[in-house]
Amino acid sequence: MANLKTLAQTLGLSITTVSRALDGYSDVSEKTRERVRAAADAAGYRPNAAARRLRRPWESGSDNSPAWDAALARVPVTTTTPVRRKDTGHVDAAMRPRDEDYARFIHLVDLYADCGWDPAEQWRRTPFKIADVQTTAILARASEDLAEIADNLGRTDEASEIRAMVERSRAALAGTWRDALSRFVSRDLVSREDVTAPTQASFLPLLALDLVPPRREAAEREMRDWCEGLVVAFPSTPRSSPQFEAKRYWRGPVWAVINWLLIDGLERNDLTEFAADLRQGTVAAIERAGFCEYFDPVTGEGCGGEGFSWTAAAYLQFTAMSARQ
Repeated sequence: MANLKTLAQTLGLSITTVSRALDGYSDVSEKTRERVRAAADAAGYRPNAAARRLRRPWESGSDNSPAWDAALARVPVTTTTPVRRKDTGHVDAAMRPRDEDYARFIHLVDLYADCGWDPAEQWRRTPFKIADVQTTAILARASEDLAEIADNLGRTDEASEIRAMVERSRAALAGTWRDALSRFVSRDLVSREDVTAPTQASFLPLLALDLVPPRREAAEREMRDWCEGLVVAFPSTPRSSPQFEAKRYWRGPVWAVINWLLIDGLERNDLTEFAADLRQGTVAAIERAGFCEYFDPVTGEGCGGEGFSWTAAAYLQFTAMSARQ
């Protein structure tokens, strides 16, 4: 059976073009898509569905989250590509991932390059395999909106296909709730264990799910407990966690863009008072510290880079929402 690299070589196309053609991206011409699909069928190529799950931590956006500690511990720190960090020349190193983290990230990049960027081969060889609730929830929520757009354009078949995908994602997300933790968990697909490290991802499924009252109330209690005593919420890791670091990237700081998603999920689940508290607290933090990349939840200090557009976008959205109420 052919792999993606072999298929690309046979067609005289890049691996990226072949991959996007098989996934139906519109930036690849229909003629090329048909040619690639025909060649794939003839060669017996079948994409690995599991490869669509996370095989690199930064794919989630939460690069150095405690959620990845156990999985990243399996990744060596050796690299063939020299690691030359520029971020710490602009931002305090205490606010960024450690050198060890980047060594593991680059080891994965080296490994995937050695796979010829073939997703199926990468998935076969990688020590980092995660079924991530945050990524799944964001995709499901965005797909709901995409289905509505398809309806408005009269593309009913596409809308039905998208909604079927959303329902599969929602069913999978619902199965990740853990009563004992009052939150959702990702899954390590190598160890076959739950990822129980508490992070903001634990509550992102609210974006896509309509929780039954007992779960909704348990989630709110847990989220409010994480916020207790903080100058600004919502923390990317709770202060009660041994992995909590108030200023280090995804190990404690508050991100306005994550709050934006959490607020959407809270409002979807009729937790409007908590959503308003979170929105107002975020606006106050931005007005004190500016459009920083993220915020120290204990002191409210702005951290990371300055002048971040996603923080500004969240501020504009939150102030507009408050003005309408």
